[in-house]
Amino acid sequence: MRNICRVSGAAILLALLVTLPAVTSVAEKVPLPSRQPGACQIPEDVAWSGPIADTSRPWRSTESTPKIVAFGSSSTAGVGASRPENGYVAQFGRAFETQAGGRRIQIINAGVNGNTTADMLGRLGPDVLDRKPAVVIWQTGTNDALRQIPIEQFRRDLTRGLAEFKARGIKVILVGPQDFDRASAVKDYAAYVAAMQDVAKKENVTLLHRYRMMRYLALQHRGGMAELLANDRLHMNDEAHRCVGELLAEGIGRLLR
Repeated sequence: MRNICRVSGAAILLALLVTLPAVTSVAEKVPLPSRQPGACQIPEDVAWSGPIADTSRPWRSTESTPKIVAFGSSSTAGVGASRPENGYVAQFGRAFETQAGGRRIQIINAGVNGNTTADMLGRLGPDVLDRKPAVVIWQTGTNDALRQIPIEQFRRDLTRGLAEFKARGIKVILVGPQDFDRASAVKDYAAYVAAMQDVAKKENVTLLHRYRMMRYLALQHRGGMAELLANDRLHMNDEAHRCVGELLAEGIGRLLR
């Protein structure tokens, strides 16, 4: 995978997993990496859970211009980015076309601020299924934790949505909850992160592990997590949006080969 450092991925992942239950910032607890921040260099075993972009089941789009729906909440809508074109969905589109040698895709942004997983299920038909996409990027989980939706309900809602996609032959890449400055103050936040990973594993669905990705990136910045967040200290800024977009472009590039 382009722009991926493999040398220390397992060691970094182990360190992140050891500290995961506390959901605390690790930026000040470890030495800074020697490389300069800027490039989105995330080891595969940190960024991804499950088969990366369903590589266990090769599949090719039958459409010359595949349709992809980005389904999610405020991160998908682009909140935190300085401009709409700097949101992760827009950056994903640009990165994909660059990596695919100009191959075009149709991207529909179906992000709605504040949505929980249950909220998204309520608009699943008109916003996603009726558009008959080849691939869905489903970003969710953070608002479920912030609103303290019961974890078992979160699991059921997530599983139900995945079943709807699978029944229609739609390929899915999940984007998990993010990290942010006040995550440690959210009750059971780590349990929501773990629940999404568990559902993805049981359903054999690719998961972009945004929480681990952001913690890893925070180690590359002297300001830690603060340099990945917008002024509200919650939503991702341009750099974090860019990394999510680049990683998704690589993963979906594999899926559509």
